[in-house]
Amino acid sequence: MSDTMVLTPPAGVLNVQAAQGLIPAAYPSTELTAGSMLITVSGTQQTLAYWLANSTPGGAAGGDLTGTYPDPTIAAVNTDIGTYGDGTHVAQVTVNAKGQVTAAVAVAITGSGGVTSITAGNGLSGGTITTSGNIGIAGVTQPTVSGLPFTVWQNQGGATITTNAVGVSMFCPSSGGSNALRFLGEPAPSTPYNFTAHVTMTQLDSGHNGAAGIGWSDGTQYQFIGIVGANASGAFVNVQYWTTNSAFSANEFSGEQTRTDCWFQITDDGTNVTFALSNDGINFVTAYTVAKASGALGATGYSHVGLIGNGPGSDTYATFTSLTQGT
Repeated sequence: MSDTMVLTPPAGVLNVQAAQGLIPAAYPSTELTAGSMLITVSGTQQTLAYWLANSTPGGAAGGDLTGTYPDPTIAAVNTDIGTYGDGTHVAQVTVNAKGQVTAAVAVAITGSGGVTSITAGNGLSGGTITTSGNIGIAGVTQPTVSGLPFTVWQNQGGATITTNAVGVSMFCPSSGGSNALRFLGEPAPSTPYNFTAHVTMTQLDSGHNGAAGIGWSDGTQYQFIGIVGANASGAFVNVQYWTTNSAFSANEFSGEQTRTDCWFQITDDGTNVTFALSNDGINFVTAYTVAKASGALGATGYSHVGLIGNGPGSDTYATFTSLTQGT
């Protein structure tokens, strides 16, 4: 169907005597200039330009339009009116050569062709994940304060322990130059058992030996493996025995100078206690082992196991980025 538009001439147009060139005064003189084309509509002469500019269009619209002039509308090309697409669907539309959407449907989103599972590779842990889960570094179990088995302080002395982005940190405020070993522990579990921890130490003072590690206490005495130092001579891995929280007694193992982080593992098999260290958290070497009966704490003295910190000359942070219990 094609458009049929009828122009209705403007009302009140005065006659123009074309033959004599007379233009009534009421006729708009700007509408008649040299070379203007005059037409006669319903017995009235007027310029073509004036007629086109002042006529009102009418008639039925066709093609991509519907209705009548002067106000036709765009004809509908489909009845699929609405909103398409949501959290589980996408919109699928059909567009014709004129750029018009002629059809629309909602298509469900499926997992076909996407990732269906994630498997941890070398150096990672977490297993195969098909819906949701976590993948971590193999051998690393990041602790939180709420998940620690250690809850009983000995000589807390203002020390605190908090969860952070890398694990838990024991803050040991400076004890003014004197040793003040802090211990956060629990009654030792049934043997055999072991605890493995990755330990770091942060200390500013260069004149006193701070400490960060894991070990045992009988309530008064302490035996532990840890990072000791960070003074002018650097930091060392030591196994130490203290008769009280302020009285260092002996180094039962004194290691080489190291960076201020290391992996430690302590084991009680029921007969012997063992202190081991590692730089990779996988391969541990024994630094010191002794029969409990002849050990510094005695046969029944390895009764509490826990975390160690010491800040004698400056504030010290003993941070534990991994902590696991095994058998």
